[in-house]
Order: sequence, then structure tokens, then C-alpha cells
Amino acid sequence: LGTKVGLIYFIYYDHAYSTTKAVEQVKRLIDQDKVFAVVGILGIPPFLATEPMLKERMIPNVNVVTGTTTLIDNPVKHYPSWGFMPSYASYTYGMLTAIAQ
Repeated sequence: LGTKVGLIYFIYYDHAYSTTKAVEQVKRLIDQDKVFAVVGILGIPPFLATEPMLKERMIPNVNVVTGTTTLIDNPVKHYPSWGFMPSYASYTYGMLTAIAQ
């Protein structure tokens, strides 16, 4: 970081797993709060509803919380967004493998 260090503020708005609320809240983050990134949108429906706004402005959507393979299957399509959870399929395989042992 060198000699210039800034503060990072974490702003949280609850979308209640509603795509309509998610769009409203992300618009608020972009237009009013002037965020440089969004972290941890929960669920693929809210993510897909807000992705066009974020992509248009090239705002990274970091750690989308989903177990679907939507982000894994085509990461270029969803750039600059990425998730952090294992897929439901790989998680289930891991659990069943552990149980079988």
C-alpha cells in the first residue's frame, strides 16, 4: 500500500432474498454510496438481477454466496463477479465420500 492508506467502509443493506429489493439496494450502493465493489450477495436470483448494473459499471461483485455452478461454468461471462463456495454437487460428493469412509 505504500505511504497512502485509506479506510474501507463496509455498508450493508438487506435484500431479504428478494430480487426487487436486491436491485434497489445495489442501485443505492452504486448511486448514493459510490461503492468500488460489492461483497457477498446471497443467492443466484439476487445476483442475476443485479449483475447487469454491476457489469455495466465494471464494479466487482466479490464472493457471491451460491452453491450453483453458474459462476464456475462460465467465469468470463460473469466477470467481474466470482463466488467462493463449493458447488452443491462437489459439496455433496465430498460429504458422501466422507460418510462412506
